Amino acid sequence: MKHIKRDQFIWDFQNHETIPNCYKKVLLNETVFTNETARANPEPVLYVSLVPTYLDYVLVNHNAYHHKKISHKGKDGAGMLLNGENTVDSYLQKFAKRQLRINLKRAITRLEESFNITYEYNFGSITNEKCQFLLTEMRHLLENRFQEKNMENMFLKEWELHTANLEALIRAKKASLFVVYDEEKPISISLNVHIKNSILFSKSNAYDTDYAKFSLGHLDNYLLLKWCLENNYQFLDLGFGIMDYKIKWCNLFYNFDYHIYSKKGSFLATGIAILETTKIKLKNGIKTFKIRERLRHIKSIAIKTKETETATMPRYKQEILSASEAFQETDLMEINIKDTEYKAIRQPIYDYLYAQKMHLNAIKTYKIEENTFLCKTGEHLIKIIRL
Repeated sequence: MKHIKRDQFIWDFQNHETIPNCYKKVLLNETVFTNETARANPEPVLYVSLVPTYLDYVLVNHNAYHHKKISHKGKDGAGMLLNGENTVDSYLQKFAKRQLRINLKRAITRLEESFNITYEYNFGSITNEKCQFLLTEMRHLLENRFQEKNMENMFLKEWELHTANLEALIRAKKASLFVVYDEEKPISISLNVHIKNSILFSKSNAYDTDYAKFSLGHLDNYLLLKWCLENNYQFLDLGFGIMDYKIKWCNLFYNFDYHIYSKKGSFLATGIAILETTKIKLKNGIKTFKIRERLRHIKSIAIKTKETETATMPRYKQEILSASEAFQETDLMEINIKDTEYKAIRQPIYDYLYAQKMHLNAIKTYKIEENTFLCKTGEHLIKIIRL
């Protein structure tokens, strides 16, 4: 309809640092994002969708328009507002529960005790080879994780859209890849978008599930928060959805609105605005019946047996042997468990490292038979059978 100017706020703001032309500026508390392309609009109706409620908005010619705000049902988000916070510790002390702080410290300490861990922030500079390597690794980690969960991942479905031109965006300081390495292997990668040097939007995080015991998801939040505070960012946006891990970290939960502006004194504008408002309310009404959720529930029931078998079927079984049992190292073949063919036995070994506060180098692993392995530590012999 030519009488309406339509804009979607969140996609352009997060991915292009642009603001709809009808807004003179938007504000995050005392931080002002000025719109250099702002201009008065001749259209009778201005329609802006997916507008996050954590920002305030100033219309270019606000005296000429009536304004109606309608909640967008089914969309919400969470993040960390950082005004006045100086360090990760001060933020966590103020907003996180004691158990998260204890678990986080333990996980980081034991990760660094067990492996040769390094951290890398790719922001402002990256080679083409490094960017492609990290994207390949990130996709592989995401595919593995969601195959194990037997779930669909929207970031993977729209992979090309989210990763297009990433190398140039990193060099322009509009995007970043933060990486945790175990020696040369990336075990956690987060892809982030940077908005006006003030807001970091976490697009996606991928981590190696073999290291699940070490809480890499929480470590990723820690690294993002630490970087934001050190670089004077105002807001760390963890994006759509209110999940349990976000509740543990975030101090701000927000919704999305539709903004409909209709020109004062225009019957045409009033009629169009009423029509658009009615459409939105109808959509919201349908969403309250949770039709999509019900369909997903029916689908999940249909494949429940398969999911249960996949989730409960162990990939291995293990047995702690006495260190005094007969053992001749020269009769066995020592292996490197980081080789791809031995992936199925990594997790029990890594879990053991976590429990014993031990470095991987303190363990020797031997292949006894095709699917049977023996790990020698200072105190134990661990027999692992791959199923």
